[in-house]
Amino acid sequence: MSWNLEVQKFEGKHSGYRICEVLQKIISDWDPNKANMVLMVRDNASNGAFATRLLDVDSFGCIANSLHLVLVPLVFPKRKLRAAIERCDDDIVSA
Repeated sequence: MSWNLEVQKFEGKHSGYRICEVLQKIISDWDPNKANMVLMVRDNASNGAFATRLLDVDSFGCIANSLHLVLVPLVFPKRKLRAAIERCDDDIVSA
């Protein structure tokens, strides 16, 4: 079983220290039994990894996030690139 405790808007600088502060507040507000906090899943950014190290909480980078970062640029920009090339071809032909 896994739970998502809270989602909130995070404005300003996303440093590891600030992320740690926000996570500390969330953990304090919810007051979970620390023994039940086995692992925190996060994105793969270094600031999130740093924040969880500061909290002394085991964490794991989300595999789905990694796949998304790798696969989306391989799939979607090709459409944009193809459209850009077609526009360039049109401009060359009309010149």
